Amino acid sequence: MRTFKFIKPALLILLVVSLINCEKSQLSPMVGKWVGKFDPKNGKPTTYYSFNIKSTGKFELIDIKGKVIGSADGGVWTLTGTKFSGSYQNPQDNKKKLFVTATFNSAIKKLMNGTFGSSNNSFGPATWYMYKK
Repeated sequence: MRTFKFIKPALLILLVVSLINCEKSQLSPMVGKWVGKFDPKNGKPTTYYSFNIKSTGKFELIDIKGKVIGSADGGVWTLTGTKFSGSYQNPQDNKKKLFVTATFNSAIKKLMNGTFGSSNNSFGPATWYMYKK
C-alpha cells in the first residue's frame, strides 16, 4: 500500500512533464536544425546556409561542419503566421547586424523566398531557402 502512494505522484509528474514537452514541439514548428543555400546576388542559391533555431526565440548560424559562427549569443527570430523573420550579427563584421525574412511552408517544412539585408526594412538582392532536418 505504501509503494502505491509513491507511484501515483511519480506517474502524475511524468504525465505533466510529457504534456509540457509535447506542447512545446506543437507550438514551435521552427525549433531544430535548418539547412539550405543562399546566394548574395539574387541568382540560384548555391552556398551552404544553416540555422539552429531554439524555442527560446534565439537561433545560431551554423557552418557546414556544424560549428556555431557569428556572435556567441546568436540571433533572435519570430514566426507570425507564415512570415519568419530574424536578425543576427554579421559573422564577417560583428558590429553589423543582418536581418532575414522568409516564408514558412509548414506542409514541406521549408523556409522559402528568403531575403536578407542590413536593416529591418531594407532587404538586398540576396536569396536563400532552408529545409528542416
